Amino acid sequence: MFLPLDKKLDWHNPPYITLVLIALNVLVFSIFQTNDTVKFKDTYNYYMNSMLYEYELPIYIKYLKNNSQTNKANTINSVFLNKKNQHKLQLVIFDMLADGGFKKALEQNTLMTPSDTNYKHWRQLRDQFDHKLNHITGYQYALIASEPEFLDFFTYQFLHADWAHLIGNMIFLFIFGFVLESALTRPIYIASYLVAGVGSGLFYIVLDPNNASASIGASGSISGLVGMYTVVFGFRKIKFFYYLLVYFNYVKAPAIILLPLWLLYNLSLQLWGPSNVNNLAHIGGLLSGSLIAFLIKRFTNLVDIDYVNENDDSDKYLSDYNKALDLVSKLEFEKASLIFQTLYATNPDDVNVQFQLYNISKHNPSSAMFHVQAQNLLSITKSDQESLKFLYNIYLEYKQIANPPQLSNDILFQIASKFIESAYSDEAEKIILLLLEQQPNYEKIPSGLAFLVKYYKSQSNEPKMLQYFEILKNNYPDSYDAKQTVI
Repeated sequence: MFLPLDKKLDWHNPPYITLVLIALNVLVFSIFQTNDTVKFKDTYNYYMNSMLYEYELPIYIKYLKNNSQTNKANTINSVFLNKKNQHKLQLVIFDMLADGGFKKALEQNTLMTPSDTNYKHWRQLRDQFDHKLNHITGYQYALIASEPEFLDFFTYQFLHADWAHLIGNMIFLFIFGFVLESALTRPIYIASYLVAGVGSGLFYIVLDPNNASASIGASGSISGLVGMYTVVFGFRKIKFFYYLLVYFNYVKAPAIILLPLWLLYNLSLQLWGPSNVNNLAHIGGLLSGSLIAFLIKRFTNLVDIDYVNENDDSDKYLSDYNKALDLVSKLEFEKASLIFQTLYATNPDDVNVQFQLYNISKHNPSSAMFHVQAQNLLSITKSDQESLKFLYNIYLEYKQIANPPQLSNDILFQIASKFIESAYSDEAEKIILLLLEQQPNYEKIPSGLAFLVKYYKSQSNEPKMLQYFEILKNNYPDSYDAKQTVI
């Protein structure tokens, strides 16, 4: 079994449709199917206790012989005559009840006719059995291959046999659903989910049209999501979790490889696995989902390529970043700088890339590039303690190396405004005084002086507070800050 674990859930953009689908499945099971297990057991017990099989098994044996299934008829006859093996008898009865051709012949009175001696009693028992069966939600709205109805192609997708069946399906629905909901538009996603479920049912009916068993569960639709996933992500390498018996591990492989693996897995279960699992529906879902995704990719632009390529881009980024660091360690600064500049072009907010470009450029402090990279770093907008410490160290280093520093008034003021209420308030004061001395007409100086007044007031430093208050009032009496600042 292979499961993709390549994408992280983004709760800023929740998978609403997937969550609604899960909620609907849970609600249907917990409200409308509450007593299904008890009802199924009661119905089966009625069939056995009423001895209906005593009427129907002999007829079934005759039916099989008339349809050239002599070996099967003889096997069932042997079990019927030797009723001591109850397990084998139950299997034979289940097999008979799942035979759509036999069921239809019974309903048409071609095997047991009104002229037969036991017809009336059998008919009463059979009608009661059918009545019980048709009042079970998990049967009434299930998909039955031998007698399909249009609505059943949709309702069967929301029915489950028990809590284990439901929970298992919902886990898989979430794993594949939230990824595809992000990769496609929501209307396309929900439509594809339902259509894949219909395709799953059609595939099952075509290959097993005589089956009268009730087919229920979201697994056909979910298999459709698996098929869609493999085609949407195609040959992009995806991180998979896999397990084989007791061994499990992670592997990175093209997404498309999941399709043949899941097909082989379900085919092997169909041939050698439990008979109560509809693996044909799973295979039909896989093929339907694959076809749907192929048509969407081929004829529309509805796949979010940026989302699909997200991790590929991340892997390339890390590879290029590490390659550039390796070049730096070999003192090949020009080659490293070219790679970092390419990364910066696609990741302009990446402080790590900016820092590496700054480190390379400071080997030539007289270059214009050194000042540009310093300005980029000193323009970061984060205000957490770690970022402020980083900003402070870069600022001091740049002042020391640059001859002279080439920082705009706006960048200097931005640095001062970040430092003023931190551990670096002394440096903020120096910057504002520098601006006051060198650029007295700079429009933000009154705001800087107001910052200093407010800061020293909060520190109960009255001399400093009064000093900057007087400068503000005397030098910029008509400014907004001078009129608004009080002590």
